[in-house]
Amino acid sequence: MKRLEDLPYRFWPSSKLPAGVTHSNFMNVKSAEFKKSYNKRVNPVLKVVGFKCKSTTARRDDAKLLRMVWYGTGSAGGSGVVTIAAHFPGVPSAGDIPVTADTFEVHRACFQRSLELAPGQEWFDLGKTTEESLETADLMAEAFETQGRAYLEHIEIAEEILLGLDPDAWVEPMTDLYHTFGLQLTIGMPRGLASARVETVELLARLHARAGNAERVRRFVEIGREEIAPAETAHPRRFHEHTLRFDKLLAGDLSFVIDATERAEINRRIAPVS
Repeated sequence: MKRLEDLPYRFWPSSKLPAGVTHSNFMNVKSAEFKKSYNKRVNPVLKVVGFKCKSTTARRDDAKLLRMVWYGTGSAGGSGVVTIAAHFPGVPSAGDIPVTADTFEVHRACFQRSLELAPGQEWFDLGKTTEESLETADLMAEAFETQGRAYLEHIEIAEEILLGLDPDAWVEPMTDLYHTFGLQLTIGMPRGLASARVETVELLARLHARAGNAERVRRFVEIGREEIAPAETAHPRRFHEHTLRFDKLLAGDLSFVIDATERAEINRRIAPVS
């Protein structure tokens, strides 16, 4: 990773610029134009490690893990970010819809980390000229080599590590793993629900169910029921959705999907008493 001091000022956040120095990305190349530089400099690096590239999205999937390297730009343009994402095939990201190779997108990945140009800086200035755009793409490729490869190698053993967590002492190691794995498990969750812990326990129970570890499924479901209990009044629909998913896991149901009959049952449970 570069030090900010070693980069041209165009990459610096405005708050870090020395007094008297200004920079604006207002006249930077458009994202569509920058993609030419990205495809020329970044995609060859991704192909070396087995990714199949289509424009600025690269994928590498197998039975163990879905992987993606994705380039995107902000709504204002002028800068872009490169995100490494991964997900367990068939396991939902949040909720009950399993993620497959056909439906896998960055926002649905349970593992997600953006490359950094400098410490804490994920957005890369696209440049105002072709030369500057190529420089930016080279820095993205370098960031993948120095950060992305190691992150993907770490994710390769994520399932083994998660399955090894002790149900009686999972919170502290899981807190560290949230950061090292870049876990994203709370998409669409309402505020006030202890969502991170509930979603984590649900993921662990699902992984043990896939692996056939019935006793670990039971233990993590017990923990999940304790975690979700406070939401029964504040978020009754979410409470009953999680409850049903826990019931399904105990029954060995790996479909994860709450069907129409089960949703009708949830509606019945939360309907006001007349």
